[in-house]
Amino acid sequence: MASPINGMSMLRPSRLRANVLQLKTALQVMSLLPVFAAAPLCAKEKPLSTVADLRYGVALYNYYQNRNLEAMTELMVAEKKGGIKGHGDNPEIMAGGFSMAYGMERRAADIFTRLLDANRPQRTRDSAWFYLAQMRYWRGDWAGAEEALAKVSPRPHAELAPEVANLKFNLAVQQERVDEASKILDSNLKSPLAPYMHFNLGAAYSRAGEYSSAIPYFAKLHTLPTTTPEYLALYDKAMTGAGYAALLDKQYGEAINHFSQVRLNSPLSNRALLGYGWAAVEQGDYVLALKPWQQLAKRSLIDEYTQEVLVAIPYAYEKMGYPKQALESFRTAETSYLAEIAQLRQVIGSLQGYAIREALNIDRSTDINWLDQAQQQQLSPQLTYLVALFAREDFIDLVRELRDLLAIQNQFAEWQSKLDFYTAMLDEREANRAKEMDYIAREQLESKLTELETQRGILANTIARLRAQQDFLALVDVEDTARLERILRAERNIGVLQRAVWERGVEVMPASELEELAETLRRQKGLMVWRAMEMYEERLWRAETELAQLNQEISAARATQARVQAILDQGFDLQPYRQRIAAAAEQLLVQSTDIDLAIELAQDALRGKVLGVLEQQEARLLHYLAQSRLSIARLLDQTVSGPAKSADAEQTGGGAE
Repeated sequence: MASPINGMSMLRPSRLRANVLQLKTALQVMSLLPVFAAAPLCAKEKPLSTVADLRYGVALYNYYQNRNLEAMTELMVAEKKGGIKGHGDNPEIMAGGFSMAYGMERRAADIFTRLLDANRPQRTRDSAWFYLAQMRYWRGDWAGAEEALAKVSPRPHAELAPEVANLKFNLAVQQERVDEASKILDSNLKSPLAPYMHFNLGAAYSRAGEYSSAIPYFAKLHTLPTTTPEYLALYDKAMTGAGYAALLDKQYGEAINHFSQVRLNSPLSNRALLGYGWAAVEQGDYVLALKPWQQLAKRSLIDEYTQEVLVAIPYAYEKMGYPKQALESFRTAETSYLAEIAQLRQVIGSLQGYAIREALNIDRSTDINWLDQAQQQQLSPQLTYLVALFAREDFIDLVRELRDLLAIQNQFAEWQSKLDFYTAMLDEREANRAKEMDYIAREQLESKLTELETQRGILANTIARLRAQQDFLALVDVEDTARLERILRAERNIGVLQRAVWERGVEVMPASELEELAETLRRQKGLMVWRAMEMYEERLWRAETELAQLNQEISAARATQARVQAILDQGFDLQPYRQRIAAAAEQLLVQSTDIDLAIELAQDALRGKVLGVLEQQEARLLHYLAQSRLSIARLLDQTVSGPAKSADAEQTGGGAE
């Protein structure tokens, strides 16, 4: 028969629930801090309602997004950079809560001890002392936990009081001071943790062999304040514990009654069905024993109680005098054990390297409800052997540690990507600077600037002269300039001809024609002058616009020249950044190597736990297989004096209520 007090160890709310309570309490304590964190405030002055430090704001954002690792990382970086300003002790208490949640007990203890050294409100001091006591309790330091609890005020605040009482109760139970634990329970019957206290006290009496004293405490859980899944699971565990305590106390009828209270869809129903059958066997009622056992035999063989029932059923048949049915049942059991052992060995052989992570579906996700995951068949069928292991704190801590290490590994990969990006940015900036620092380009820029300034000087002087002299003809276009030159040349030629007539008496053409030609030239010249006067302002505006454009080009060229000169003067500024990136890359490489090693060690530890359980299951199956084969051989060797009795007419189906 399976150990009747299996599962009677200390029971408390899940570690996840405990972590949530710690963080919640830490944040509640933080809400008190603005009153005393900074310099004393005036009576009418309000506390800060905004985030005064960017890193603190980022940490709070990550916390409320349920990214606790990022929040804690942000706080640690801030601490490395000189601390968070403007929020008093809030960041430290928040960091202490995160450190506790991630099992960094020494760091959390340092934080809370430091906070206790200063003048703090009693509420804050009570919370800090309670945290220290709880951490010491988890490490098994009972004396240290009691010493810290003694520093908590006699009447802690309402949210902390149940936790303090529960911790005192657990310390008494762990040190086998059962009577003291009973008194603590009597004083906290209305506590939300009272159901756990009742169960743990019943388990303590069971371990001490005082089964009659254990049963009433288990039975107290028959009526629970709520019907939440957690309380229903606790109820099933208590009824199972009461059943086995009654069974060992030889109160077989009462044991059957308690086993009957366990829900058939409960994870503990297999254990209850097996115990129900053994209680009936102790009463000599083998027919009654077969009812729950036959129902249990239909369930999966991955459960140790199903494994045991396969040899318990033929045992009952033998006791009833039905060797034929017993032999047939033993052979069925042998076949089932062989098939299960083969599958189990295949699973054991496959859990190598990273396969353990894939098999357990471990990634960077939220905390997994391992019992639900196993029951819903999300794991390999043979891995549901690990249901009991999934409920153990040491296993859950290993899974959480591996998951957090994988998260850090992913974070390191992101950081490496960022460092590569920063290096590429510096390389690009260096290339641009080298291009701008090119000597030929600088010479060309200098030559262009000189040319532009020369053009601007000439144009500016021309415009100034035109303004001063009102020289309309100086701004005519190319075509008019050529026409004007022809007119002026023709006027000069006419003057030469006229002087020849006057001075020498030589007449090349009639005087009337010469005069008519001169008059035509005067009219054309007058027309051009009139047009030049009409277009003067527009053409002068265009010239000034061209001058303004030259000024802009010169300003842009000078700005480029100044920027190049600044780059030349500050060419060394990239080197410190390269040194910082190189140092960070080297540190990241070292830490990545450490993380990879830590992941390997965590995987090995986790694999060791899993393989240990699976090998125990294999040893149990081999034991039942050997027992089945010996029973088969014994039954075959027996001399049958007459026809074997049949149990078909006498057996009835059914199961535990």
